[in-house]
Amino acid sequence: MEILEKKTLLRNLPLLDFTADYFKKIDFSRTLIICVQHLYSTTYNMFDKLFKMGLKPNNLHIVGKCYSTDPDVFAQLKKDGVNVSPLSNYFDSHSPYDINFEKKIEDFFDEIIQNTPLESYEKILILDDGGFLCRIANRKLPKLSNIIGIEQTSAGFNRIKREGSFFPVINTARSYVKMKYESPIIINLALKKLRKKIAHLKPQPKKILIMGFGTLGQVVYDNLHTSYDVSAYDIDPTKNTLPSHDLHSHLKNFDLIIGATGETSLTYQDFSYLKKPVVLASISSSDREFDAVHLRTKAPQTFQCHKDLLIENVTLLNCGFPINFDNDYQTIDTDNFQLTRSLILGAVCQAYKTDPQKPGFIELDLNFQKALEQKLEL
Repeated sequence: MEILEKKTLLRNLPLLDFTADYFKKIDFSRTLIICVQHLYSTTYNMFDKLFKMGLKPNNLHIVGKCYSTDPDVFAQLKKDGVNVSPLSNYFDSHSPYDINFEKKIEDFFDEIIQNTPLESYEKILILDDGGFLCRIANRKLPKLSNIIGIEQTSAGFNRIKREGSFFPVINTARSYVKMKYESPIIINLALKKLRKKIAHLKPQPKKILIMGFGTLGQVVYDNLHTSYDVSAYDIDPTKNTLPSHDLHSHLKNFDLIIGATGETSLTYQDFSYLKKPVVLASISSSDREFDAVHLRTKAPQTFQCHKDLLIENVTLLNCGFPINFDNDYQTIDTDNFQLTRSLILGAVCQAYKTDPQKPGFIELDLNFQKALEQKLEL
């Protein structure tokens, strides 16, 4: 496979340019960053801004996720001298992904702690996506006075909130600009991928069940119900569109089940109630929506996380990972995601300026958010 050159990965992303200029007086030359990130072209552009603000590539340590790692970005970061975990691409269909992923982060952390003089850095920034990194940092890192975290997902925010942290964490996940503008970007991409997948299914599904009727589930329902017979199930019975709350009695009626809860909406105990054939499609997070590993262990082992698997008349799309995280990287990583990267870049810059002596969540700088919003709406 031909690897793209750095100049091809770099893009014209005005929001990132604006953010870097907003915090232009920061010098990251004595900063260490340890992070979990989706490794896409827009992410690379964010890191490139940090390099131009003084961050040394060998002071950037990254763990990617197998289902969201563009090999071109991975290769370029390695070429730049960044410590990118080789396990970022690793996937074993017969192992539970979340458990393996947390173990990978832990091993990566141990290696950094053993080989890095942590006390010599002005700031150590823990840039997280999902809360696993902050949790391990809280347990593994010595109680230094130069550590600050950043969390960019609601799931990670909830995980850190439950377990606590000895260092402050900038709460990008609940920033108003992210919640107002990013969700529609993600939902529109998920809908585009979902409609494309549905169009290629044979036979065409007639009845669709959406698991989870929160914000994401409701938008999917609104988008599909004019074309298909769509129902929704939620643990909150007041949100159900099914005639009763007994899920098992209804599962046999659906050709396609869409997971939108972010948790495990169907366990392996539920599988015996499914209609056969049936298609399972996640649009949430990781591979946890459908107890995917239980299904995958019934199929030949694969190390390719973007495969659609047929297992006992159950089709598991994208190995159970969200269908909006497939391997069509250019289609996934649109310019719209410069908003996400700009919020993260802003949080990293804010973290550099934050007093690390005050643990707890810190709101993403409101003045920066307002300025970014004005730029966004021009």
